[in-house]
Amino acid sequence: MPVSSSEIEDRIQLACKKLLKSDRPNIAATACEFDVSESRLQARWKGCPAKSEPTPTNRKLTDDEELVVCLYLKHLDEIGTSARLSIISSCTNVILQASHLSNESISLPPTVSSAWTSHFVGWHPKFHIKKQKTLDHDRKNAHNPDDILD
Repeated sequence: MPVSSSEIEDRIQLACKKLLKSDRPNIAATACEFDVSESRLQARWKGCPAKSEPTPTNRKLTDDEELVVCLYLKHLDEIGTSARLSIISSCTNVILQASHLSNESISLPPTVSSAWTSHFVGWHPKFHIKKQKTLDHDRKNAHNPDDILD
């Protein structure tokens, strides 16, 4: 039965721990002992990450900045305000501008596009776009103080 890549990675991690404990690490013998590829074990030993867990290179926000945007959206939800895509874009652009100013860079701060904002909502399934219902005409007029006094 084929072994999943996560099981192989677990065995590689165990092999790396054993190599760390030994005085004279022997990668070939350890690879045979844990039944993993020698080249794969040597790559992990040298610090190469697994291809199943790539780190994106073109991210606009750091993890902390992304957390701030998520917390802001959660706060808007708690106070009953609908977060539109333009609000998410504006919030993100302010965060990028603040981090750009702290880096003391001369160039213009990076900004996000509307496509990035749509993708951001897709990356976070807890946030979703919900179509708002239009306010009924009678209900809208009920909020008008002049109509109430008449």
